[in-house]
Amino acid sequence: MGSAAPRRPIPFQDEYRVDFLTDRVVRFLNEKARAPFFLVVSYLEPHFQNDCNCFVAPNGYADRYRNSFVPEDLKFFPGDWASQLPDYYGCIARVDENVGKLRTAIGKRELSENTILAFLSDHGCHFRTRNPEYKRSGHEASIHIPMIMAGPGFNRSLSVKQLVSQIDVAPTLL
Repeated sequence: MGSAAPRRPIPFQDEYRVDFLTDRVVRFLNEKARAPFFLVVSYLEPHFQNDCNCFVAPNGYADRYRNSFVPEDLKFFPGDWASQLPDYYGCIARVDENVGKLRTAIGKRELSENTILAFLSDHGCHFRTRNPEYKRSGHEASIHIPMIMAGPGFNRSLSVKQLVSQIDVAPTLL
């Protein structure tokens, strides 16, 4: 057994965390993605930031989503959704843009024909409308999460309306 290399933190300063991670993945795709590979990109956003009791969107993004759509299962409940939703949507918008950058990088490297991209989340957010935290409820805002798969062999126009779970990911990919 060999000894593991020491782990070193990878610092980032003034860059939005999602952008920083995406740039590192694009660099990997441009420099290293020649043989078959398995890559997991784990964005923390739009996760609630416990240290500031808030969501942190990139500068200017929350302003884009003031007075936006409010999901029905939040609208009539107390909680902090009214103040937090613009930043939450801003985080999601930036993640969406960065997933687009990854898809573009995969296309430029001509990896699209043999790469499967799976995008999913572990939970949604009910903005403290059901209990004193932001998740862990069986309500729509907490359990309705994205699961998008694209790549060779997938029907691009297919939308699955049945309830699915993360447990379905591995069998679907295999």
